[in-house]
Amino acid sequence: MTQTPHPSPEITAFASELLQHADLTFRFCGWPHAVSRVWEVTSTQQRCFLKQHSQPRKFVSELNCYQEILPALQRNCPELGSCTPQLIGASAPLATLVIAACDGDVVATQTLADGDELECHRRAGAFCQAFHSLPHDDADPLPLADALMQRLNSWLEQGRDVIAPADRLWAAEQFDAASWAHSTARVFCHRDYQPRNWLVAGSGDALQWHCIDFEHTLPDCWLFDCIKLWDRSWRDKPDLRDAFFDGYGRALTAQEDEALLRLGILHAVSTLTWGHLHRDVEFERHGRSVFERLYRIL
Repeated sequence: MTQTPHPSPEITAFASELLQHADLTFRFCGWPHAVSRVWEVTSTQQRCFLKQHSQPRKFVSELNCYQEILPALQRNCPELGSCTPQLIGASAPLATLVIAACDGDVVATQTLADGDELECHRRAGAFCQAFHSLPHDDADPLPLADALMQRLNSWLEQGRDVIAPADRLWAAEQFDAASWAHSTARVFCHRDYQPRNWLVAGSGDALQWHCIDFEHTLPDCWLFDCIKLWDRSWRDKPDLRDAFFDGYGRALTAQEDEALLRLGILHAVSTLTWGHLHRDVEFERHGRSVFERLYRIL
């Protein structure tokens, strides 16, 4: 049995000083893969979350999102300002963030009434559109289409032991980012946008919705924020897709629908390979199922 990790003395001291409270309770609530570790921190006065990154680049990305991107979102769309947690503090040497708790439970773990589930996806679409609309000066010298091909090839190379040569060739040929991504501009993307990273509290007219977990946030192809929804939530419930794009303000074009399928190839390859490399059998199995689904569609 895997032992529940406890925060180090350094992290405990950092949290106590930041929160000005010596008597803190830490409850681990992260994922078993330990790419990052998350604890719920409670005292007699407050409740928050402490997140320790194992990869410095993800700490930098998430900190930048809380310090630069989300404040810009709040300025541009004040009505969405309450839809994300607030940063309380951060420690670069410890690669650790302390984030205020939001009301609600993870949407993916809830059985919602049909109307509430539709509303969650509608609000997710509205938030996503506002996020994508933030001003962004794309100074990356590498065109997005080339970057996407490099990303696919990297995952295919890492997955050589688990993806057959014929499947690797098929994936590269079908993905062909140059045929669809050459005119797509980078925008700020959450890049792990799914009900696992949404919170919901209340119902009906009193429903509250929040978006969390910004460690993957980077400029990218905007359709990445649809790919995990296409994979799971929308697969058997097209009405959720309709609600999302109602919130987004427009439907996908035929060309964007096709591009979403091509991004599905990258999603399948990266999921399958990541699961294999991290010995996550369920993740690897799911990546292979997405691969097989795309074989039938394309």
